[in-house]
Amino acid sequence: VNCQMHLVRVLREAGYSVIIGHEPHKIDADYIFAYPPNKEVIPVLLMAHWDTVRTKTGKRADEPVILFSENGKIENGCGVLGADDRAGIQMILEAQDAYEEKPLLLFTNYEETGGAGMDAFIKSKLLDEWLDVIYLAVSVDRKGHNQWVCYYTNVDDTLDEFMQRLGYVEEYGTYTDGSDLARRYGLAHVNVSYGGYLPHTADEFVLIDSFQSGVERLTNLLSKVDRKFYRAVGMTNTTVVYPSSHYGKGTAAYDKIDKNVTIMLPPPTCDVCGSDKAVAWNTKAKLFICPKCVNRIVGKYKEMTPENALLGIE
Repeated sequence: VNCQMHLVRVLREAGYSVIIGHEPHKIDADYIFAYPPNKEVIPVLLMAHWDTVRTKTGKRADEPVILFSENGKIENGCGVLGADDRAGIQMILEAQDAYEEKPLLLFTNYEETGGAGMDAFIKSKLLDEWLDVIYLAVSVDRKGHNQWVCYYTNVDDTLDEFMQRLGYVEEYGTYTDGSDLARRYGLAHVNVSYGGYLPHTADEFVLIDSFQSGVERLTNLLSKVDRKFYRAVGMTNTTVVYPSSHYGKGTAAYDKIDKNVTIMLPPPTCDVCGSDKAVAWNTKAKLFICPKCVNRIVGKYKEMTPENALLGIE
């Protein structure tokens, strides 16, 4: 709740109009959507989530957060830092602060438990009136240094080139709830690094240089988006259906495709439970797994491996 209140205060001080998605029986909000009241926007939607995997009870005691800095790193002396994804939020706040015109901002809750906050935002239809001015949707929810991830294979060729020119390096990636929204609206979408490492573990840290570099690249991205990016649609009736093993790997999943084809990819189902909810390719398990099954397997076997994933299936 303190994080929500802080976010709303900072956004209003920056000149945003703020909508808080809140169910009557809950204290925690589902989402916070911020837009410039004059509706003059930088044509980018930036997204991150404020929930973390820190726990007050149970196997981990990660609170209170005791921050310390050592050897260019920021850590929590009490366990999980929660940089996933609060470092992403901070990166967005710093990048938008560089401009008088503002990008659209969306912060969500419950990403770590299946994306319920994003589901609530999608159902609100608040984004409908803004679709014409969103040229690119960007999540800041990726570990590592200046990486970008795309979760679909029919990527606009110019988007791949655009991200490379900004200095981002493409990687495979697992779930982020921004991909749910992008899929619902057919938006071009990427997920970029916030400079954090070892998320969801007691050894999690933010590398300060990586974070600062990420702020600079994201700030630069906002100034460079001057055309709308699309999910590529072919000009012929030829259809290529890629195998499910390519799902969630973006352009890193293939070398080159004919520009005159339409790529059709059925949504995957969880290889453990069969669910089609928020399923993503898990690079550690080498399977498609939903967030609930990931949490169950990691909770029981301590880490995600192909062997432990198979035990989860059994």
